[in-house]
Amino acid sequence: MIIDIPTAGEFHAAGLKQVHLAWQIAMDSVHDHDGATYYKLADETPEEAVEEFWQRSQPALANAYSLIQQGMELALKGRIAAVSPYLLIGGPKDWPKGTATGPVSFGEFRTLDATDLIPVHNSVVASPLDEPFKTFWEQVRRDRNKIMHSSAPGTFTPEQVVKTLLTAIEALFSEVPWAQRLIELEDESKFASLGFVDNARNHVLRQIATAIRHLKPAEAKRFFGYDDDRRGYVCPHCYFASNRDWQDDWPRLAQLTTKSPGATELYCLVCEETTVTERAPCGQTECKGDVIAEGICLTCTHSQDECFDVASGLVDSTLSKADHCYDFVFGYGTAGAGGYFAGDQQTLANDADAKEHGRFAMREKHLQRWNTVSIMHVQRRNFPDLTDADRVLGHWSRNGDNLDWIDGVRADRPDMGGLSE
Repeated sequence: MIIDIPTAGEFHAAGLKQVHLAWQIAMDSVHDHDGATYYKLADETPEEAVEEFWQRSQPALANAYSLIQQGMELALKGRIAAVSPYLLIGGPKDWPKGTATGPVSFGEFRTLDATDLIPVHNSVVASPLDEPFKTFWEQVRRDRNKIMHSSAPGTFTPEQVVKTLLTAIEALFSEVPWAQRLIELEDESKFASLGFVDNARNHVLRQIATAIRHLKPAEAKRFFGYDDDRRGYVCPHCYFASNRDWQDDWPRLAQLTTKSPGATELYCLVCEETTVTERAPCGQTECKGDVIAEGICLTCTHSQDECFDVASGLVDSTLSKADHCYDFVFGYGTAGAGGYFAGDQQTLANDADAKEHGRFAMREKHLQRWNTVSIMHVQRRNFPDLTDADRVLGHWSRNGDNLDWIDGVRADRPDMGGLSE
């Protein structure tokens, strides 16, 4: 009697694990390359060094390629098993001895050869695989045979492996979009069992961005719906679902749903959420972004209510910081009792300009949540005498629609003569 008969779902899940492992190997190889070239002291990495890096990476890339073929093979067996798992084990003449007299595990049977999977699949499954897939399958199978049976299996590039992976996923594992699938797999990873889940979304965003970078524009649109001719933005849903403690550079994988001027709906290919944004200039003067959501610029990710570099026309970056540096500490709430304070530093000609710059900032629309701004002239300190405190000009305090100036008092430091309740 045949026992331990695998289900179609078990074949499919096993194939998915193989494909995901291939994906991880490919992504790790590319990220290793990117990290190595980023930290290299030379301004540019010589072409010979890059070529040697990928040559030394061939065992890993070849392994990834082999895993793609194995994953597809398991997925095809799963589709056939959904009709009947017995179709996979051929006629009784090929069965192990003793099958009719005792229990024999399904795993001991010889299953269909890879060359027979497509014909059998298309004979019994209602949705046959088309000619382009047959051609693709045969090419991958031949390449995998070279890896397994040749001392010169060929050279695999990251672009080739990524495209092969996504083609296989599109054909056999597309019931869940790949980006969504990656999020699920990260949540089920070995590290998740130890509680390390904070960086899961960060990893997925980086991997999808890496894949798109190694695809041609038409391929990026085919596999991810990403239009290389349109500007990308940071998705606010993914941004706030990620660990923001260490990451500064964010992939821009969300795009406006239409090309019309002033379009506000933003769709993310990773989380598949659509966000209604605000079209307004970013408060960060050097940023040209104008798509805002959840209080952040989706181009530079600066929090709009902490964009203190306002265009008052008074800042002069050519002035010496030793004599013309001023601190601006914006705050809301009560110091020492749950208040929040954030700072900015600028060079201005004199106290009057610093005071006017602070007043101008408090009038800016995106800074309306701040109740006060304290202004200090940074004093130059000479070693070993580092005891001199910064000179306090005072602070602006919001009073309804008006701003009141309180001379000589900081709003953020009660211990240094600031406001107290």
